Order: sequence, then structure tokens, then C-alpha cells
Amino acid sequence: MKNTRLLLLLLLMVGVGYAAFFMPEDALDDLLADPKGIAVVATIQPTKVAPSLNPPGNQVASLKPVQGSTLGERETLLSPLLTRREPTRMFAQHTWVVPVKMPPPPPVIPTAPPNPFKYLGKQKSGNEIKVFLSEGEKTWVVQENFALGQQYRVESIRPPLLILVYLPLNIRQDIAIGNFE
Repeated sequence: MKNTRLLLLLLLMVGVGYAAFFMPEDALDDLLADPKGIAVVATIQPTKVAPSLNPPGNQVASLKPVQGSTLGERETLLSPLLTRREPTRMFAQHTWVVPVKMPPPPPVIPTAPPNPFKYLGKQKSGNEIKVFLSEGEKTWVVQENFALGQQYRVESIRPPLLILVYLPLNIRQDIAIGNFE
């Protein structure tokens, strides 16, 4: 198996070497000619080198540019590359993963602001209960169904809780007032 591979490789190398050294010049011209009629950029022209550098009769090949009407100007040929908006990057990251669309966040449920009142004490006279609340430096004496400004109303006083209603959203808030002893 290994010998067969080596033999095939050797034959391939001999074939390439033969083609490189013994191929006729007109076959090379056929390979370089473009079927669409575009001229070859350079051709190989034999030139003579000074006799002091080379023995007489030897010729060295050099490249000379071809002046043809089919060659366009540089800007015309390179315009697709020069007008490209985004530069292509050879080692850019690519992924096959489809991005997942996140669902929109749930709507925000309105809530009442923190309770601004602090419990100071309470007083009971018969069936009537009065509760003392402070709001900053202001002191309120409240009973059931009492309005505290335009934002709050006392809904009920049932020890151990006083229930306030935040009027703009109709949300209940509790204040612990303790039991009577």
C-alpha cells in the first residue's frame, strides 16, 4: 500500500517536471491567454546579456509589460474594491446560532409610594378610637374615614392595624398600632 502511494507520487513529480522543462512555448501561451479576450499583463521576452557576464549565445528571459487596449486603468479595475463600504476581515467571527428575540418586559404595575406616616399613639373613648400619626413635623389626629390631605384616607381602625388607602391608585397600606391593654 505504501509502495503504491510512493510510486504514484514519484510518477506525478516526474510528469510535473517534464511539463515544466519540455512544454512547448505555444502551449504556455494557450494557458496564459484568457478566453474572454483580456490581455496578459506581461510576456516573457528573451534578451541578450552582456558577454562579460554570460557565455556567448546564452539568453536570459525578462518580463516586459504589455501595452494593450483591453487593459483598463487601475482605478477602473480596482473600483469594486475601493468602493466597498465594509472591510472584509479574514478572521472575523461567524456563527450559525440564530439570535433569540427576547420578549418585551412585562408592563410595570403601578405601586403606592412608601407610607410617609409614623405611629405615635392612640386613644379610646367609648367606641371611638383616635390615632396620632406624624408626617415629618406635622401631627395628625385621625379617625375612620378621615382624609389625610389629598393623597390618603383612613379606611378603618381595628387594633392592631390602621388601614390607609392611597387614593390615586386605590391601594391599601397598613400601619401597626398595637392592641389596647
